[in-house]
Amino acid sequence: MSDYFVPALAATTIRTIAQNMRYVLGFGNVYVPNMCGILEHELLNVVPDYEFAVQEQIILEDGTFAEAQTQFSPPQITFCSEVYYQLVAEKPRARFTAAHELGHMLLHYGARNLNRLPQISRAKYNANSAEWQANTFAASFLAPEHLLRGFSSPEQASEMLFISLEAAKIQMTELKIGNKNRDISEWLKLRKDMGLD
Repeated sequence: MSDYFVPALAATTIRTIAQNMRYVLGFGNVYVPNMCGILEHELLNVVPDYEFAVQEQIILEDGTFAEAQTQFSPPQITFCSEVYYQLVAEKPRARFTAAHELGHMLLHYGARNLNRLPQISRAKYNANSAEWQANTFAASFLAPEHLLRGFSSPEQASEMLFISLEAAKIQMTELKIGNKNRDISEWLKLRKDMGLD
């Protein structure tokens, strides 16, 4: 996968941007933001001339296949049709892909002439990695710290936030949120009563 050198951002800064964008987009304390609705409708109110597209396949400059792609001139997020249908079905991986592309659009919009990040140097330059920044944004957007602290395990967070178990584990580890025994039966009942299960 190609990566690009962008101005450095700290993880705490990216998390703050993600949380603020949840509020701007009207999903401040919603557990499961509607990623389809955000990409197809809400982002139009934030990014001038933004467009959303779906196409059969996305082939990148290096000849590799992509699930989705963000372009800035004009501003557009494009999904391959297979991943788009998974997004409509609220599949965790597709939701993460959508949040990742949203991160690119919001963090890197206006960036011009991005330089490829050398393969050998990637580990040293996380703060300057466009992919690392977009992944950090996606995790923080879908599973913000204030919501994750309400769960006793990554398994609960994964189930309730519609994120993959791997994403829940990584986010809880990075935020130093440990396992705890907490009764969430009332929350599960409320979700069922609201028709969310």
